[in-house]
Amino acid sequence: GKDILLEDGNLNRAKLGEIIFRDKEKREKLNEITHPRVKDYMLKERERFFEAGEKVVFFDIPLLFESHLESLVDQIIVVWTTPETELKRLMERNNLTKEEALARINSQMGIDEKAKKADFVIDNNESLEKTQKQVLTFIERFVNNK
Repeated sequence: GKDILLEDGNLNRAKLGEIIFRDKEKREKLNEITHPRVKDYMLKERERFFEAGEKVVFFDIPLLFESHLESLVDQIIVVWTTPETELKRLMERNNLTKEEALARINSQMGIDEKAKKADFVIDNNESLEKTQKQVLTFIERFVNNK
């Protein structure tokens, strides 16, 4: 309803987050509404890029497994960090309390479980430079195997 809109009419993402990460039924209802549209958009964009001559398209899909979208991709990369680091970073990035951050984390499949399902895992628990090096290593391997 209008209670999740800002004065200028835009979506109050913080308010929406408070609602959906505390109420599984409301989160599932929102996902039922948005996920098919997001999936259609992603498929159209992928096709557009391939038609334009691109050989590789990367998707950033935070809820890949939860939304059962694995069939849309050829390779799955999970950017992993320890649960403690994940919690700390989420609290800092979104200015959340520990309780709010845990509600978001617990609404998703655990990062360790996601890593087990991945074709390639990038360890993002240390420095940005180390993470970037792993990304470049993945890209080199991927491109050389095409």
